[in-house]
Amino acid sequence: MDDGSLYYAVVENDVDRLTQLLEQGGDVNEFYEDTMNISSKSLLHVCCGKGHVECLKVLIQYGAQLDVRDKWGQTPLMYSVSIQFPELVRVLLDTDAQLAECQDRYGKASLHCAVEA
Repeated sequence: MDDGSLYYAVVENDVDRLTQLLEQGGDVNEFYEDTMNISSKSLLHVCCGKGHVECLKVLIQYGAQLDVRDKWGQTPLMYSVSIQFPELVRVLLDTDAQLAECQDRYGKASLHCAVEA
């Protein structure tokens, strides 16, 4: 089911549609090409980049890999910190506090992202 349905459910913050698609076997860890930024991102990255906390909770419930990396080695937590979505940061760290220790390919951790934001 890589027709973009999951991506659009996350972008549009459609929690019901996202849940339905995941119930039907959608891949919670699906990646999408971001041609504007010449990168690829997981559903979790997209969700955290948009600040959609309810979608985040659904993705976590369905087993999304929380320490997943984008092309630059950044995690969804780093996105949430950089864009300043404290509620998402709280949900991610409450789920797995070790996420704060992850570093991107330049050696920066979430704390670095917070200082730079």
